[in-house]
Formats: sequence, structure tokens, C-alpha cells
Amino acid sequence: MASTAHLSRVATAVVAGGMLAAIAPATAGAAGPSQRVSQTLRAGYGSEFGIGKHGGLTAAERSATLQVRAPDGSVQSSRALPLDPASRMSARANEGKCYESGTRRGFKFLGTKTDAADNDAYYVRFKYFAFKLNNARRDESRGVITKQIEMCSVGGGTPKDGNRVDKVVTLMSLKTKKDRLIDQDWGKGEDKPTATSDLGFKIKGGPVEITGSIPVNPTNKLTGSQGYYDDAPDKFGPYRRNEVNAWWEGGLGVILNAGSSGFQGNVGHALWELPQGAANPKFIIESGFYYHCQFGFIQGCASA
Repeated sequence: MASTAHLSRVATAVVAGGMLAAIAPATAGAAGPSQRVSQTLRAGYGSEFGIGKHGGLTAAERSATLQVRAPDGSVQSSRALPLDPASRMSARANEGKCYESGTRRGFKFLGTKTDAADNDAYYVRFKYFAFKLNNARRDESRGVITKQIEMCSVGGGTPKDGNRVDKVVTLMSLKTKKDRLIDQDWGKGEDKPTATSDLGFKIKGGPVEITGSIPVNPTNKLTGSQGYYDDAPDKFGPYRRNEVNAWWEGGLGVILNAGSSGFQGNVGHALWELPQGAANPKFIIESGFYYHCQFGFIQGCASA
């Protein structure tokens, strides 16, 4: 008999995005708080990894880039950022987590991947938790047994030394052009002390739910999207139909006192389904931290 699947949601997170912005001085005095930002930065941390032959996650191919941008979003310059060793990243940061509740035959926690940085301009830490459920249900339309793969993202960041965070985003997708996404969720709302969202496997034979949580300083907007995200790296283009994005959004670097000086972030969930016998595609993920300097060029703020 075919089993039915219902996908519930439960997760909490807040992530801050990082653009560094400054304004050109109109006078010899310090820039006023209502002056408009004329330059911003985006720190991006990306990874690509797969599921190993015996379960677990393979070693990640990682990259980190800092972009200097004009107010219209055009990139003025770009440089590579140093990558923190993975052994230091997990031990140093402990905000937020995703965890499972319940159990079922075939369910497996695959592991985590972390991107983090702690420099003079900001502290960021993004963590991705992967889960798999074998023999999840029977797809009657194709006459095959399926497996389900879920990823839960949680993390965020705090600006330092006069910088203010404008946006924080996490993007995740399966690296396949076939449409495998069957459900998604992210933290939603405004002015919440904690961003929450759940997504889980619920099928005949017992439910398994995945929950992620992280505390944040309540300001501005928590939201997300499926598919297209206007600032996604080009590598996501071919796999957009499997992409899930979650972000916290503040002032977007319009004026100097916009954004937030506190920790911000969001949580996201993606659930994909494949035939049980299909090869496991790789994951591609990206975390973006957008921030600006509230003092402008004259007084200045620390840089990454």
C-alpha cells in the first residue's frame, strides 16, 4: 500500500548579511546619520559538497569573497577573503542549531558544514545540517520508492567597530537540473526576538521533524524565497528550481544609521525527493553578509 507524506515545518534562525558601506565627505566634518551611503560591501561564503558512499558529507570545496559595490549594486572591486579552518569554526561559535525529533527506519543525520569568520569588521557563522530518509514513500505516478533529503540552515552575524548590518542571506540548492524540491520554509515576520520555522518528514510509520533555532535582536524583516534570488552567484542559475533562500533584511545601506548593530540572521529549510536508486546530487550553498559603515569615510570603520 502506498504511504502518504506530509511535510511539517519547525525551525528558528536569524542571520545577518554583510555589506560595508561608506559615504564620501561633503565637508571636513563627520558624516551625519541621515547622509546616504555611497559604497557598500558584500562578504560571501560558498561551499559545494556531496553525500559520501557510506553516508555522511564529503569534504567541501570552499570560497570566500569580499565585493565593494556602488549604491546601484554594481561591483567596483573584489578580493578573496581568508577561510577559517573548519576545526576552529565549529568550536568557536555556538549560536543556533538544527536538530531532529522522532525517528523512523531509514532516517539518517548526514552531518554539518560550517562557514564562519571573525575579523575586525564583523563576526559571522553559518551552519548547514543535512538529513536523509531512505524508502520515504512510494511515488504512484512513477511507480518508484523515493528518498528524501533535507537541509536546514541556521546562522547569522554581528557587525563590529561602527559597522551596521543591512542584510544576511543563506542560499542552498541541489546541483541537479531535475526538479527535486517538494517543500521549503524559512523564518518570517518582523520584530521577533527569535525567528522560527519547521520542516520535517512525516510519513506512515512515524514522524521525524527537524527544528532549527537561533536568538536575534528584533529589528526589521525575516523572509525568504524559492528559486530566483536577485543577488545569487551565477553558479545557482542552472539549479534555480531546487534553490531555497532565507534572509534577514534591514535598511539595505541607504542611509548611514540604517540597518542594525546587533546579531541578525534567519533559518531556512529545503526538502528534496528523488527515486531511491538515483545518485545523490551535490549540495551548493552560499552565505552573504551585507554591511556598511555608519560614520562614512572620514571617521571610518574596521574592514575585513
